[in-house]
Amino acid sequence: MAAFHKLPLGHTTKNQELFLAYEQINKTSTDNNNNNNNNNGLTYVCLPGLGDLRNQYRFLGPLLAKDQHGQPNIVYAADLRGHGDSSPHFDDYSVNAGAQDIIALLKKLNQEHGKQQRFVLVGNSFSAATISVVLGRELPHLDDLKDQIVGAALVGPFVKNYPADKWFRPLTHVLFGARWYGVAMWTMYWKTLFMDTEKNPADFKDRVAQLDAKMREPGRLQATARMMRASKEDSEAVLTKFGVKGSATPLKVLVVMGDQDPDFSDPVGEAKWITDKINEAGAARVTCESHIVANSKHYPHVEYPEEVASAMLRFF
Repeated sequence: MAAFHKLPLGHTTKNQELFLAYEQINKTSTDNNNNNNNNNGLTYVCLPGLGDLRNQYRFLGPLLAKDQHGQPNIVYAADLRGHGDSSPHFDDYSVNAGAQDIIALLKKLNQEHGKQQRFVLVGNSFSAATISVVLGRELPHLDDLKDQIVGAALVGPFVKNYPADKWFRPLTHVLFGARWYGVAMWTMYWKTLFMDTEKNPADFKDRVAQLDAKMREPGRLQATARMMRASKEDSEAVLTKFGVKGSATPLKVLVVMGDQDPDFSDPVGEAKWITDKINEAGAARVTCESHIVANSKHYPHVEYPEEVASAMLRFF
């Protein structure tokens, strides 16, 4: 993948460095790390789902970076803890730990740009749960960012526990217990999350090879399996509490769902349930809508990036 920056997150008890890998998408040669100012544009921070890499935003990211009302947007993508180019040494893979990573990244981006940004958080699958915790809980250090998070896009969102988790979570110890067969099991499943792997996306074979190679690195498969076993109880509990406490900034939330997503028995119904839950809060400054992508599975932003980008740019 492309060159990346490190977000330091401390060290393990064995003094192993903990960090998240992140990069700016569509950065130009004239950009300056210390003075990259998008004036009144938005800063999109994009997070992939578990068992995937930050370059799942390789199509959507550049589209989001285009001028909106005459102002360019800045787009970042980050690997989750334990994934991609991030450190593989983490002990905690809970949704709350992921939420703290998001807060740390936003604060780091403020420092890099020398001013406060207007953030839109974009999260696929598991990352939608971590974003939900950021938006719905009173987390430490979040107060510094309370007026900066203006939107969130939850794509193919896993934000609650399901009955099948009771048997599937223990099964992950068997399915993904060893790299020599566990990586093949994961990539085989991952490929079923796309509608047409022969044509869409066009670089699918290269992506499979890249993901397979990354997942074979020590610690990557275990990180994926541990995220699979992570409870979504905390993210579900806060869906009706969206809106950073003390913020006067309106919050807009867009739920994006492929109508053929095999991870849900009723994808369209799931999107409606999440949207209704968020709107239940009744907060005048929190608005949630859904956008259903036809003939798409778990990665609508990869299969139909133009449609998803258009929906997001129009909504935010």
